[in-house]
Amino acid sequence: MKKIYLIILVIIACNSYSQGTFTQLNDFPGKGGVCFASFSINGYGYSLGMDSSGVNFLWKYYPNIDTWKKSTQLPFNYKYYAITNFIINGKAYFYIGFDTVTNVNQLWEFNPIDSSWLLKNNFPGTPRNECYSFCINGKAYIGSGVDVNSYVYNDLWEYDPTNDQWTQKASLSGIVWYASSFVINNKAFICLGYQNNYYHSNYYSYDPAINQWDSLSPFLNTNIFFTKPVIINNVPIIYLSSNHIIDLYKYNSSSDTWQIVDSIQLSGLQFMGSFNINNVIYLFNGRSNEHMNLSYNKVYSYASPLSIKSINNEDNFEIYPNPTTDAITIELDNSEKSTISIININGQEMITKQVTGNKTNINISALPKGIYLVKVANDKAVSVSKVVKE
Repeated sequence: MKKIYLIILVIIACNSYSQGTFTQLNDFPGKGGVCFASFSINGYGYSLGMDSSGVNFLWKYYPNIDTWKKSTQLPFNYKYYAITNFIINGKAYFYIGFDTVTNVNQLWEFNPIDSSWLLKNNFPGTPRNECYSFCINGKAYIGSGVDVNSYVYNDLWEYDPTNDQWTQKASLSGIVWYASSFVINNKAFICLGYQNNYYHSNYYSYDPAINQWDSLSPFLNTNIFFTKPVIINNVPIIYLSSNHIIDLYKYNSSSDTWQIVDSIQLSGLQFMGSFNINNVIYLFNGRSNEHMNLSYNKVYSYASPLSIKSINNEDNFEIYPNPTTDAITIELDNSEKSTISIININGQEMITKQVTGNKTNINISALPKGIYLVKVANDKAVSVSKVVKE
């Protein structure tokens, strides 16, 4: 049975105030399993992983009927969770560097038309797992990763599926492991990562036309990893899970800045599978933050107004300090008569204040700790931001 929740959407400095639709769907059928890779092709979602008995699976999701069905599993009985995958020309590719302690270095191609698998030319670099990957102009790129001896690499390799050949490209100057990647306007962006109990905020772009890397502004939150970006209307969205909250961030490539889009209260899951079908984000099959040996078969969809609306990135007001323990100061960009509302994550208005002028203070010390939305509404615009009460 589906459960539908309406949650307040936070779009920083957006001249509209909307609600995103968050829906709990039918459970994922691979109970007790782990998702190694997730992707979508031709309007269907896929989850590749291993069930609780150690058998690999490939499940296909049909969004129109909210149903999962088994597809042909990977011929190689893989036991390690960190598969690198990418999509080119309607086919999915999976790179396996090593399996627990055994080097493999294989690249597999999956054709969703007939659910067939084909072994391609091996990756020519040192076997490794936990790589980032991206695709530009019909070619795939795999970089970084860690080998069986925990050595982290920074090289980059290009794969051309038309001739099944690999070519080494310019190496990244920094080191990233468990990094996230996405593509905008034929440029790749690599961010976040983890190494030796340290969370990276490093952020880079790569232009394959000139084979060049550039360093960008660090990501605003360094205490996260294991996240998979999705693209909605050319806007990359990254979801970060911690303390029973999933935050969604968007990236503005013009200003090289990250802004929070939304906050969703779940059971604090990590290692979630995800894919995007028709601009709807699907999250599923995660593990508990507190009990990493427990996996869940819950499936959620999130339909954001980003799917249908463009985003205005001009800031309309500023909040400080943020986070705070007691009071916040709000500075507006005009002196219009405005209504300021403090809203909890369930959409309840906790505080409402009428103001005239471009600066006001609001005491939120009586509110419980958590994430709150600050809505400023006047005759000209409605804007929303986020504040954290500690």
